[in-house]
Amino acid sequence: MAKAMNLVSEDEQYLSKHNLLTYIEDGIAQLVRYKEEHPQVNPNQFLSDYFTNVHKGNHVLHREYAFIRETPYNRSSFIRHFDRCFHHLTEKKEMYSAKEYHSLLTLICSDFPLIIVEDAMRIFLDIGTSDLSMVFSDFLIAFRFRLFYDGNTYEIVA
Repeated sequence: MAKAMNLVSEDEQYLSKHNLLTYIEDGIAQLVRYKEEHPQVNPNQFLSDYFTNVHKGNHVLHREYAFIRETPYNRSSFIRHFDRCFHHLTEKKEMYSAKEYHSLLTLICSDFPLIIVEDAMRIFLDIGTSDLSMVFSDFLIAFRFRLFYDGNTYEIVA
């Protein structure tokens, strides 16, 4: 009996550590919404595709900010996509404002909060919001740091 209790505890710890329940719940919710418009959908194939996208990190594209912020993996995936989409800005060495970076972020996440961008830039530059501008490579460093430690989350994301 004690061994069974220990296994349940280990299983729960594993699910919690990897935020698997978050993805299972989201996958089911996505399936239910999709099935309303596409009743012929194959649930097994849909969930297989969903978890493939999670594995590849594509599950955060065009999702709400609350979802992006929910897990370290979501935040890491979002940063990777942002970097890939706009990496060409690194070569230009031009200064961009917080509002310009925010505009880029809202192309990937429509409700991305401007305050996160401003906070990232303030941490890095240590100046008021009216003077905020920096090159993309510096912004990416500051943004990674700010997004990884968003709110009450203090986990390190690799």
